[in-house]
Amino acid sequence: MRRRVQTVVLALLASLLVTKLSATSAVRIEQLADTVVAAIEVEGCGASLELNRKWRTLHYRNECAQPLERKVSTFTALLFGLTASDGPATKVDSLFLGRLIHYPELVADAAVAAYRAADWDAAAGEPRQAGLGPNSYFAKLLHEAGLLRGFIDVLAVANLEAGVASVEKVLVGSPASTPVEARLLAAGVAAEARLPFDAMVWLPLQRGGAGTR
Repeated sequence: MRRRVQTVVLALLASLLVTKLSATSAVRIEQLADTVVAAIEVEGCGASLELNRKWRTLHYRNECAQPLERKVSTFTALLFGLTASDGPATKVDSLFLGRLIHYPELVADAAVAAYRAADWDAAAGEPRQAGLGPNSYFAKLLHEAGLLRGFIDVLAVANLEAGVASVEKVLVGSPASTPVEARLLAAGVAAEARLPFDAMVWLPLQRGGAGTR
């Protein structure tokens, strides 16, 4: 019952976000041989969501200088526009969000979470657990800190259940090497700390309901 209520609430929120966004922008759909692309322009900047039917993947592209909330609402509009135009849009195995650096709030939150975590060595710039590489550590961090929850909740409304993220090419550096140095220093992060802050991020997907993992 609780899960059903959550689904309804999320669906209503998604509907409101799409309505609000659509008031000034329209989702454009382009059908190609193996792909369907939903595109939109928000505040003078373009974003898109591509469905590759052959590889059963979604790829969200949004490099606009926008807050995370707007990027999630844009993703919502594109996902529901894609679903409305292409029924098989839910038949996908993964969502590629691109590099985390295109989501500055997530970069900051991930770096701060690692700095405060007992299992990350900020001086050495690596996990304290022997044998645990930066990719595995960063994927675990994103999951345990719930940093991708905004996208996961939207996917749940579209009947797509997201699993634990997988990542590649994690970047580790000092606050000065990130685009959010001021925010990290304000959060108490030491200037010499070496933290994971960027990576290529995928969410594995399967048909499901509101119960995301």
